[in-house]
Amino acid sequence: MKKFSIASFVVLAAFAAKANALPDLPVDEPTKVERVMSVTNVFVSSRMDRDDASVFISGQFPNSCYQWSRATVNELEEDKSAQNMHVLRAYANVSQGMCLQVITPFTREVSIGALGDGQHTIRVLNGDGTYQQLIVDIR
Repeated sequence: MKKFSIASFVVLAAFAAKANALPDLPVDEPTKVERVMSVTNVFVSSRMDRDDASVFISGQFPNSCYQWSRATVNELEEDKSAQNMHVLRAYANVSQGMCLQVITPFTREVSIGALGDGQHTIRVLNGDGTYQQLIVDIR
């Protein structure tokens, strides 16, 4: 029995030494994908003025793999008749892996920039093709 214990110890020690001698293998990082998020609410900031206009957007991430990334604001140039149209998109980084199935709310202030006098339309595009629209008068 004593010989069996010593032999088992020697075998285990050999496996441990071999495992430590292996080169470091690269660890697979979870892949992140950026997606357009759906926004449920759009609010005008109380300090909306012509020099630095901003809005608040809010929504919900469907699980813990979603993290806020950024928001973009572009002038709508396809339709020249729609002057003062600003298109906003909210993006989230989504990691591919194990996720907690918890709905996580988010709220962010998004700067639109300087606006001229007149009526401005702010259109928030969602990931599913729908949009919300907000009209503000700047004087």
